[in-house]
Amino acid sequence: MVTESTDTSSESPPKRNCAEWITFIISSLILLALIGLILYDWLLSQQSPPILQVEPQAAVEIREGQYYQPFTLKNTGGNFAESVQVIASLTIDSPEDLEVGEQEISFLAAGEKKSGYFIFTHDPREGELSVRVASYR
Repeated sequence: MVTESTDTSSESPPKRNCAEWITFIISSLILLALIGLILYDWLLSQQSPPILQVEPQAAVEIREGQYYQPFTLKNTGGNFAESVQVIASLTIDSPEDLEVGEQEISFLAAGEKKSGYFIFTHDPREGELSVRVASYR
């Protein structure tokens, strides 16, 4: 009696055709490019500190006898900032007529903008308004 055995260990895996190889190469290149861009952006953002800019807006709103001065805070740097303190001071006629407002923004990512308001009892358009970033962490 002769038994016929099938030996699967001597069979070679199926060969890949040209389209499969091209697809594999292109997808591998795209994946490597994405990983490279992520690493490049991460290294670049680690080196530049946050650059904070605050700009008061021209439009002042009047609500119930108080003046709402809008402002925009931007982080144009590469790193994030925490506990950003923005201070606005309004001088009407003399240094004795000084109103001061303070805002704290808890977190500002790189490239992010946040808006807010300072509330004054006098019209900011009639005096000298100074808005600045005082500190961040």
